[in-house]
Amino acid sequence: MFDKNEMTKLQKQIDKNQSTQEIEKRILVFKHYKEINLKHDNEQQNYFVLIDNSEVKEATILKVDEWLQILGDSLKVIASKELKSIRNDIENYEKALGGEMGAIEQLKSLLNVITEIKNKSMDMEFRIVEVQEQFRVLDMYEYDIEEEIRKEVDGLMSQWEQLLEYADK
Repeated sequence: MFDKNEMTKLQKQIDKNQSTQEIEKRILVFKHYKEINLKHDNEQQNYFVLIDNSEVKEATILKVDEWLQILGDSLKVIASKELKSIRNDIENYEKALGGEMGAIEQLKSLLNVITEIKNKSMDMEFRIVEVQEQFRVLDMYEYDIEEEIRKEVDGLMSQWEQLLEYADK
């Protein structure tokens, strides 16, 4: 029961504070716990009694791995959601820029889209860098990331820069 309560509390904290830095700190703490447990001997001499801690050690390592997986899954969900949002924003801007030019209203609309792209440029670049950082953390701690998503994340900044260049023309 205690374990479930703590796990629920951890998930709520992650949902509340979706900072990559905070999640990475927690991953490091659990990795450290795992290292400490792996270094401990399975048996311990207590005066004239030899205590076998192998089951406790194994259960602890399994629990730490479970918590690490929860942290990785949470970060992956957060990063994937933001990646999808950025992709949708870029696609919407591309569609708006690719519209036909006809009446003056369409030209006004196009100029508004160009202005909006330029105004949001720095914010979008920060969002892209944050998503890249989230996937870098996942990669660094050896969480599974599909190759397609990895390529998409790597090309995100160049997509945005191409859109900016197109808007400047």
